[in-house]
Amino acid sequence: MKEKIISIITLLFFSFAAIAANTYYVAPTGNDTTGNGTTANRYATVSKGVSVLGNGDTLIVGDGTYTNEYYVTNALGSGQGYTIQGESADYSKVLITANCGSSNINWLVLPVITMKDLTLNFDGTASNPKAGVENSMLKWGNGSGTSTFVRVFFNATNWEGFGYKANGLVRGSSGGSAANFYKCTFRGFASGASDTQAIRSLAETITINDSIFKNNTYCWTPSSTPTIDYNDYYNNTNQPAPSAHDITTDPNFSAANSAVLNAGSPCIDTGVTVANWVTTYTGTAPDMGAYEVPAASSGTTPPVKTGPVSVGGVINSIASLYIGGSPKGAIKPARTGGQ
Repeated sequence: MKEKIISIITLLFFSFAAIAANTYYVAPTGNDTTGNGTTANRYATVSKGVSVLGNGDTLIVGDGTYTNEYYVTNALGSGQGYTIQGESADYSKVLITANCGSSNINWLVLPVITMKDLTLNFDGTASNPKAGVENSMLKWGNGSGTSTFVRVFFNATNWEGFGYKANGLVRGSSGGSAANFYKCTFRGFASGASDTQAIRSLAETITINDSIFKNNTYCWTPSSTPTIDYNDYYNNTNQPAPSAHDITTDPNFSAANSAVLNAGSPCIDTGVTVANWVTTYTGTAPDMGAYEVPAASSGTTPPVKTGPVSVGGVINSIASLYIGGSPKGAIKPARTGGQ
């Protein structure tokens, strides 16, 4: 029996090792020519980092400002994808400005994507619109699967609305993957074009929780019916019908182009936990939007973070089938809220 358990654990170890993905790093102080994407020798641009990613890989974006990030596409195969995340788990410490060009360009064309903890600036002026026909900051989805965006600030407050359609800060691919948006902030994506939507979905299944939409033309494609709750919609040209726990009150940001909530904001402690994605917060409930009030401000102690079961946990669980009892170190399920 003992030999059998050892054989199973060994098999699992090598199986997980065989499918291990790569992690690459970028930093403003890196170098796209001499860098190799390691933590000690990083690339300089997000565009370069994205271009080398394979299925299951992760790109860690170091703190800092990334400007003039130009068009890059790395869509992989149908249903494949990767992760892009800020290194400090704080959206405000990674600032990426997309230069989309002048016509029919999506800055990032990505597969099934997980994106976390960063700010995407969609900028533009009359002399350099960076928003032309069917232009978007980010296009997700390539076949089956679900893309997820967590604690991302989609900031278009400096975009002056030039261009014909400019149809989506973030948009799906026709027939592409579903998408979840948790604790995201969408600001200022407005123009006279009817196709101007913060989220442009093309028949995908969309879920939105704990997010803020302010000063957009449309929050999402008018013909779509996303699953929504625990969001704030304020001063959008076309306001959606709120769900049970949605609000339509000024979120009270600290500045014109910020996602930081002032004290007393109606978005503080009015969100909901989402298993594996929104599990840590500093008050009685998560705040809406990419910003979470710091613990020192709330005067409360955040709960212990929970997450997916580790490889070790899987091995312990299987071993327990043979030796009985509960595996040691088992992770408790995340607390979830009603929707």
